[in-house]
Amino acid sequence: MSKVQNETGFLVRIISPDGELFRHTAVSLVCPAVDGYLGVLKNHAPMVAALDVGEILLRTPDDHIVSLAVAGGFMEVTRNEVLILCDAAEFKEDIDVARATRDLEEARERLSKKFSQVETERAEVALRKALNRLRVAQRGERSKLIE
Repeated sequence: MSKVQNETGFLVRIISPDGELFRHTAVSLVCPAVDGYLGVLKNHAPMVAALDVGEILLRTPDDHIVSLAVAGGFMEVTRNEVLILCDAAEFKEDIDVARATRDLEEARERLSKKFSQVETERAEVALRKALNRLRVAQRGERSKLIE
């Protein structure tokens, strides 16, 4: 761990099946756990949490806000390091709103039809993911959420 991390924050690593998406020092982090959103600050107690579909927000030492849409996974907090292993994640700036809108419409169409329980559950998950991506992509300034 670098001297900067020790003095100003903690290391955050976000890894998806596509590889490491993010590695940077943060001063605060908010993640969507299955039981609600969790916040992490420097010197947080060790923990492991299952993540839900939602938005990851983190603040860097230079007050830059990073926002990602995440589709579930796990978060581990240890000794001023946070490791997030996620099923899928996209930075707010990289979300294709047109594609997310199409995904939302397709999920709604599948839900309107009579399918098996498994297919219905898959359509519901696809709907939640598409709605989350659109919500993250279309939100404004976040700084007040994690001050």
